[in-house]
Amino acid sequence: MIGRKLLHYDVIESLGEGGMGVVYKALDTRLNRPVALKFITPSRVGDPQDRARLVNEARSAASLRHPNICTVYDIEETSDGQTFISMAYLEGESLRDRITKQGRMPVDESIRIVSQIAEGLREAHARGVVHRDIKSANVLLTDRDEAVILDFGLAKLPSTASVTQTDTFSGTVSYASPEQIRGERVDARTDLWSLGVVWYEMLSGATPFAGETVASQIHSVLDTTPAPLRTVRNDVPANVERILSKLLTKTVAQRTPDASTLLAELRALSTGRVPVEGPKTPSIAVLPFANMSNDPEQSYFCDGIAEDIINDLTRIEGLRVAARTTSFAHRATSVDIREIGSQIGVDSVLEGSVRKAGNRLRITAQLIDVSNGYHIWSERWDRDLADVFAIQDEIAHAITSALRVKLTARDEKALAKRGTEDLQAYDHFLQGRRRMYEGRRGLRDALLFLRAAVDRDPKFARAHASLALVGIFISEFFPSQAEDLIPQSRQAADRALAIDPDLPEAHTAKAYLLALMGNDAEAELGFKKALQLNPDLYDAHYFYGRLLFPQKRWNDVIEQWERAIEVDPEEYQCSCLIVAAYRDLGWTEQQMRPILERGKNRTIAFVARHPESPRAYYLGSGILFELGEREEGLLWVNRALGVDPLDPGVHYNVACTLAVAGERERAIDHVERAIDLGFVGMKWLASDPDLISVRDDPRFKAAIARSRESRQKSNENPV
Repeated sequence: MIGRKLLHYDVIESLGEGGMGVVYKALDTRLNRPVALKFITPSRVGDPQDRARLVNEARSAASLRHPNICTVYDIEETSDGQTFISMAYLEGESLRDRITKQGRMPVDESIRIVSQIAEGLREAHARGVVHRDIKSANVLLTDRDEAVILDFGLAKLPSTASVTQTDTFSGTVSYASPEQIRGERVDARTDLWSLGVVWYEMLSGATPFAGETVASQIHSVLDTTPAPLRTVRNDVPANVERILSKLLTKTVAQRTPDASTLLAELRALSTGRVPVEGPKTPSIAVLPFANMSNDPEQSYFCDGIAEDIINDLTRIEGLRVAARTTSFAHRATSVDIREIGSQIGVDSVLEGSVRKAGNRLRITAQLIDVSNGYHIWSERWDRDLADVFAIQDEIAHAITSALRVKLTARDEKALAKRGTEDLQAYDHFLQGRRRMYEGRRGLRDALLFLRAAVDRDPKFARAHASLALVGIFISEFFPSQAEDLIPQSRQAADRALAIDPDLPEAHTAKAYLLALMGNDAEAELGFKKALQLNPDLYDAHYFYGRLLFPQKRWNDVIEQWERAIEVDPEEYQCSCLIVAAYRDLGWTEQQMRPILERGKNRTIAFVARHPESPRAYYLGSGILFELGEREEGLLWVNRALGVDPLDPGVHYNVACTLAVAGERERAIDHVERAIDLGFVGMKWLASDPDLISVRDDPRFKAAIARSRESRQKSNENPV
């Protein structure tokens, strides 16, 4: 290139080469000014993705005019078809080179550079542009020592924003945010995370999320907390660490919200004043209580106490409480409590233990500040077993007092609501709930325990609501029992609502029953009521999405299931099922990639904890097939069938997976097997987009006809 004339540019010298681009200094002969010309790296010329990235860089940066953003002048193409962009020529060195030569920067110098980068990001974000590849190599320090942001090749433009604002991850792992790596929602806060990584690098001389391999770097970003800077150097002020820790908060909602807020905090550093923040809703996660009894079977009782405390705290308007599934995923972990809190995205964590011996009970509880690992409050109770309800009330009130949550009259009334005062009914309820969470194999025992609970205390609303759900689940897995169980479940749901009209779980159970009976309009009202009472109720979002799915109301399905995914970071079902909605909306392969990766990652994490879950295997297998991992997908199909070969739902979902994978004959084999085992989900057989490839096959039509004949009018059996 050097010495060539390209259009009206005389190429003078090479300025450097990266993984995807090479930059030359040139003279613009029309305007007689030096410019920088950026081409695709010669070894990658012809790659359409690299060309698209170069075009994207031109379009995104061309809309921005700011001293801390490199100006793009034009995008051109040579006579031999090479695309390049022309941009401002700046003398200087990359921030990465400065750190390599200089090592750790003085704190004041780092604040000045971070402030300049934040100024540029504020302008970009105001224009709707998210850079998505902020790193020290993409920041130029000019000869006037001003920071200028380069390389908008991965930027997201307003016109390309999708429903969920996700995209394929192509950045540098050690600078990427957790949500970026997971293929989740990406907005301006992703750039602020990356800026936090750059700032840490300036102050310590190394990036905070290191690793010799990409996999180890991903693990570091997702699962580790950077070493405090005070362990590296002793001259970093506490306020700098405080601001930096907010930038590097893994949970997006807890991160510094925007560049303007960051700039205000940075300006306050120079005056010695800490900016006043607006009121913040306290947040808490309640971990499962440790079983200190001699009997390991008492763990259900310990779980139940923690679950009831979660239930109590959820009723308080001025407190944000992590979902049960999210908190309980951290059972018996060796991870530091501060890291657990950071992963969940809460300010405080409650942990405790229970020792039950005969009629005596010892309960300990500690409330821990996530920011520093110190105890906010702790207490121990040595009481009779009959005092367990009073202890739960005392814990809930102690937490609200310690977190300075002002209880309203409505909050006090909600906390005073005790499901039952009957200790035996409570014990039956806890055992039933425990088995309910075990899946198909625990449902029959769950039914017996929950029936015993309501027999013991007929006014126990939560037990009635759980009994309704268990009856529904059993009727799905064992359709021959539906004729008896569906009416009983409806009676249980109605009874729960009569006792406590404001119980969201009861509204969810009733709405689900209405959906099964084909009363979609009333079911939808029921789900909306449940979510009005508890917007974070995972079951309501999940089952509401299932109601909408056969109606092909894809945008509404996505709204409910994306919310379910937000509510429960450990969730995998919606993460897999939602793929069909996006696909049927016509999303491109590139748009689908991050959605698929999210489903894969979440399912792998789930089966690592629950290797006997056939549902996780068959849902995950579909994701693997779509990602092109065919052999692994087939392995997961076989695992699902091996865990529970007599479950019609397993065969139906395996059929869906195989149909999408192009295994049409095998798919129909499993449709037939599902129907033979009692699957009667006509709505799903008729509308599921996964089955499009087999729907016109004569064998499939014959199977549908046979299913229609055996279907009982009152029992529609969704997946």
